[in-house]
Amino acid sequence: MLLEEHLARKKRRKTIGCLVVPLIVLLLLGGAFFAFRIYCAGRVQAEIDAIADARYPVTLEELNAWHHEPVGKNAADTYLRAFAKYVRPSEELARKLPILGLGQRPPTREPLPDEMRAAIAQHLEANKKAFALLHEAAGIEECRYPVDMTDGHAVLLPHLDKTNHIARLLRLEALHHAQRGEGEQAADSMAALLGLGRSLANEPILISYLVEHACDTRAVKSLEETLSIIALPEGQIVEPAAALEQAENAEAMRRAFVGEACSMHGAFQKAAGELGAYRGVPGIPRPLTVLYSTTGLLDLDDAACLKIMRDVIEASEKPLIERLQAMRSIDVEKRVENLPSYCILTKTLMPESEHAGEEDARHAAQLRAARTALAVERYRRTRGPLPQKLDDLVPEFMDAIPIDPFDGKPMRYNKLEMGYVVYCIGPDGDDDGGKEREPGGGDDHDVPFTVAR
Repeated sequence: MLLEEHLARKKRRKTIGCLVVPLIVLLLLGGAFFAFRIYCAGRVQAEIDAIADARYPVTLEELNAWHHEPVGKNAADTYLRAFAKYVRPSEELARKLPILGLGQRPPTREPLPDEMRAAIAQHLEANKKAFALLHEAAGIEECRYPVDMTDGHAVLLPHLDKTNHIARLLRLEALHHAQRGEGEQAADSMAALLGLGRSLANEPILISYLVEHACDTRAVKSLEETLSIIALPEGQIVEPAAALEQAENAEAMRRAFVGEACSMHGAFQKAAGELGAYRGVPGIPRPLTVLYSTTGLLDLDDAACLKIMRDVIEASEKPLIERLQAMRSIDVEKRVENLPSYCILTKTLMPESEHAGEEDARHAAQLRAARTALAVERYRRTRGPLPQKLDDLVPEFMDAIPIDPFDGKPMRYNKLEMGYVVYCIGPDGDDDGGKEREPGGGDDHDVPFTVAR
């Protein structure tokens, strides 16, 4: 009897032991998992706090409030009316139009064929109402298009497509006036182009930042063409120079990447909140997304993404020359490539920003070269011949020679057989004598502004 009781107690102890050990293991595993989840969440929170400490928005709601409505008149209201008035050319007319259509222009200083001139005049006449509104809108400083930033990567930006069409229309208008010797009107068209770009300057979205640069590039090209055809009156040189200086917006790239950081963080929040119902990244199966979210790997992915974006934002705060070097040193493409394989959303959604520093410097170089060329034009209107060197412009026509954003040295200048070229070196860091970039060419070019007159 005693033996049976002893064996029964031993069996119960063994059974309890068999239950307790797995329970302890489960508790330890659960505790480790809980600690890991706290660690993952802490990584995200640390990055959020760092961005918030710099007084930048982190959530899409904060971003929407950050991109505030204008206090006074809103240029977007006038631009949207202008977009609505825009008349597209018919297929037949488009075949004759340069810039907007398939018409092939002769070299800059040669007159346009009569058929092309007539087609341009017809199209510009059809858009008289749009032009009046565009020139009016360019005089309004503040702008915010009706965009809901809380939509994140799904935000709709219909005004950007219209902006591209309108930018080409304004460039066509500038060409028309230059060919007719109407310097004042050509300068107004360039100013309207810069105003169109300025309407996007505060929109915290990377694609808006790039479209703004495209508008400014067209404005600079219009000015380059105009100065190669006619000499602008003195009164039409000072105002465009001020507009070009204003277009060099040191805040634009920073705002664009702040917006991208908020949009990407919003994508992570949506993925976590819907436990796999997130549809923004095609190709990720629902079970994998659920596992990815619940295990804390999504948080680690989010933290890695925010860290890269925070580094990019910090780089974009630097002065222009340092900004270019800082962006290059981050090497976003390589950092994303080297992330762990679980960083699925970062690898999928990270904007292509590896060339953002070069684009930012190129934009500034174009504007500075154009400003310097206007000072050269003022010099020769006053003195007669071209200056021998850019230092001849200081201090009467410029306070100082602008700095080349690619190497920190003063702008370059060469007199040509006909006219001159003002230029910055390009991303490759080599002085190619003002060489224009060839279609499909590499990096062996400069950022020139050439006046062939």
